[in-house]
Amino acid sequence: MPARKKPSQADKKTAFSSDPAVGDRVRIRSANGQGGIGTLIEDYAEFTVDRTELNRTWAPMRRWAIALDSGTLAFADDVEIHSAEESAESTSVHEASDGAGD
Repeated sequence: MPARKKPSQADKKTAFSSDPAVGDRVRIRSANGQGGIGTLIEDYAEFTVDRTELNRTWAPMRRWAIALDSGTLAFADDVEIHSAEESAESTSVHEASDGAGD
């Protein structure tokens, strides 16, 4: 069984202005282009291992369990989650600037 890895500072890099926590509202965007908005419901940081230690490429471990608003349960790593509030603010600012030239 692979040894458990404590999250390093590099593992904690996210788009959050503060560290994400269970209960936070997030927007996810995965490498395959799927995404959504939901709530962090579990942090599996203490159970994550380096992917090279798994000796497999299928079903990689993810740090976060997210209950999406669509009713789907999703799993994501730190780099795949962004604060839903910060994302909404940047989207509304972008939309406002797009309409300014009309």
